[in-house]
Amino acid sequence: MHTVALSSLGKVFTWGCNDEGALGREGAENVPLEVAMPIPVTDVSAGDSHTTAYSTEVNHVFIWGLYRVRLTSNMVLECNEREVS
Repeated sequence: MHTVALSSLGKVFTWGCNDEGALGREGAENVPLEVAMPIPVTDVSAGDSHTTAYSTEVNHVFIWGLYRVRLTSNMVLECNEREVS
């Protein structure tokens, strides 16, 4: 499990378990550290092993880590480190 926080200036901070790159950064896992973002973001979300940050001002979404969806056919969908704009 990991945590993501958003500052009032649009900066993203993560800490906790970095399985599958969920923190989006290197360094200590047990302290909040800033994730380098190309633009300020407006919202964040933490999943099992992934993090999402997005800006509603410019319609950009940033996803890092590993996103898994278990489907009824036992197939696993995996997405790694993608920027969607």
